[in-house]
Amino acid sequence: NSFYTHFMVLTLEGYPAIVKAAAAKSWFWYLYFVAFILFSSVVLMNVVTGILCENVIHSARNEEMENHMYQAESKKFQEVLIDFLTAEGFDFDHEITFREFRSIIQNPGVREALNTLEICLEIEDETLFQILDEDSNGSLSFSEFCQSLLRLRGSKDTVHSLLVQGDLIAGGRLVLQQLHETEEDLVRGSRMLCDTLRRRFA
Repeated sequence: NSFYTHFMVLTLEGYPAIVKAAAAKSWFWYLYFVAFILFSSVVLMNVVTGILCENVIHSARNEEMENHMYQAESKKFQEVLIDFLTAEGFDFDHEITFREFRSIIQNPGVREALNTLEICLEIEDETLFQILDEDSNGSLSFSEFCQSLLRLRGSKDTVHSLLVQGDLIAGGRLVLQQLHETEEDLVRGSRMLCDTLRRRFA
């Protein structure tokens, strides 16, 4: 009974009636229950705060370790690419075209490095190139090439999502092309209208 009564006071469930009944015996119980509520509230807050802080610190450490592993993998991957491209006489100031991209991506050493990072290679080279070419200019700088490939880390088991991403990029390019053509038609039509009005009122 005593344990259950203290639990009720701790949860503030009907504690006024309990305090009033105890205080009928002695006014000392007022002080006791006030001190008990204050102490238990502080302890409970400290426990909750400790759990939250521990989770935040644990998450921060995991994120730091993931960032460190990512940096190490990125550095190793770039070293492999640099070694291969240097052996092939590649100019790092030169943009990588789709033809060069296909040659690079078919290299056994490069494919091994990509498999190490679990980058999906089960899609067509053209689709993969479209996904990497974010600005849709038809070529990749070496930095863009590395960063775009690293962005696909862990995509080996998500082939469907890559295919969907490729379809979205292709659809986005088609929409941009249609918008550009529509804009040109509007400009052409407005010029023809201005010329017609100019001739009529001349």
